[in-house]
Amino acid sequence: MKVEIWSDFVSPLCYIAKRKFDLALTKFEQQQYVKVEYKSFLLHTKNRMKASTCKELLMETCNIPISQMDEWMEQIVIQASDLQLPLDLTGFALIDTLDAHRLVKFAATEGKELELIDLLFKHFFTLENKKQDNINDRNILINIANRCGLNDKQVRSLLSIKKYSRAVEVDEHDALEIGIENVPFFIFNEKYALVGNQPIDVFLEVLEESWKEDEERLLKKQVQTSETTSYCCGEDCESK
Repeated sequence: MKVEIWSDFVSPLCYIAKRKFDLALTKFEQQQYVKVEYKSFLLHTKNRMKASTCKELLMETCNIPISQMDEWMEQIVIQASDLQLPLDLTGFALIDTLDAHRLVKFAATEGKELELIDLLFKHFFTLENKKQDNINDRNILINIANRCGLNDKQVRSLLSIKKYSRAVEVDEHDALEIGIENVPFFIFNEKYALVGNQPIDVFLEVLEESWKEDEERLLKKQVQTSETTSYCCGEDCESK
């Protein structure tokens, strides 16, 4: 069973939705059979966003009227706190996350994708990091990569060139083809889609429904295979 998730590290909704999905997954009895694949979606891309500040970015990506923005931000922080996530929405810069996404692509080849994604989100939304260089800084990315055990030499090498840029572009192209305009965006088994910051129970419900359909599809295939199987008891035996 496959779950594809398009997200970006500067989106608080992506951060919160990831935690909710992770919690739903812990409640899913067949969680060991679920393959989660994170897809790149760069909110900072110039031809997509015209925002010049963090608040403008949130307004555009979350479709929040300016009159409701302050209240919405307060609610988001409370929601994150309930999920035990550090989330500060003041003072961070609008940044390019291409290198961070490229690093995630490399981490996926080492089986450390999910751990790295958690660290990137946490770093970006932690208050103590606001006055420092953020996750568009390669030294910061190297430090974060080291924390999850990625090879330092390989990380420095890929960040100095354009390695994995094509993989990021493919994700962005796929998002365009599918019609994804905002993140987070979840696709379950290439069939069911969920957009935005959904409740934990909704994630769990879609996981269970997707699994149920997979089981029914497999059973049907097994029945069809059984019905068309040839039985041979000798050279002149015909297929039944």
